[in-house]
Amino acid sequence: MSSPGLVATKTVGAGSLALAVPGWPTLAALVLITSLGPWALPQMVQKFYSIRSRVDVRRALVIAGVFSVFMAFSSAPRSETSRLLRPGEGEAASA
Repeated sequence: MSSPGLVATKTVGAGSLALAVPGWPTLAALVLITSLGPWALPQMVQKFYSIRSRVDVRRALVIAGVFSVFMAFSSAPRSETSRLLRPGEGEAASA
C-alpha cells in the first residue's frame, strides 16, 4: 500500500491494463538520488586533486553548465514529466 501522491494507478484501454504512474515525490527522489548520489563515491574526490589551474576549472564549469542546461530543458522534461504535466494526452492515439 503506498502513500497518497507517490504512485497513482491509471487504467489504459478498455480497462484491461492498469499502469502505476509515479507522482512528484517519486520524481523528486529520483532527481536527488541521481544528482547527489555520485558525490558519495570516493573516485569523485580524486578529480579535485587532478585540477591543474583556474583556467581548467573555468573551462569545465562552462562545458558542464551548457550540458546541464541542455539536458534540463531538452530531453529530460519531455520524457519523465510528460504524463504528469499532460495527463490524458496521447491516449486517443494509442486507443
